Amino acid sequence: TSYLTVTLTPDPKCKLDLTSMSVDTQTSPTGPANAAVATSADKFVTTTKFVPGNGVSNVTMSVSAATGAVEVRVFGYASIDPGGTMRIQNTFTLSGALK
Repeated sequence: TSYLTVTLTPDPKCKLDLTSMSVDTQTSPTGPANAAVATSADKFVTTTKFVPGNGVSNVTMSVSAATGAVEVRVFGYASIDPGGTMRIQNTFTLSGALK
């Protein structure tokens, strides 16, 4: 139920493509064993998984020709304990293009 969210809104004359994300995460000893990213482009249906806490993870994304706001969510899951944590540190980069 917790996640980091970022919303990108292209200029009305442009279309937005998102192709990848680089993210550096750190987890507590009882934190999430898994993490994923999803976007509002498909109503958060498609998730791309990565392993948190192993330095910078490069995740492929497939948002193409978005004309409105696109929300990107990064979340961890499968914590050993409900109090376990995951944080983003040093690197959070979204790559793509405006057309």
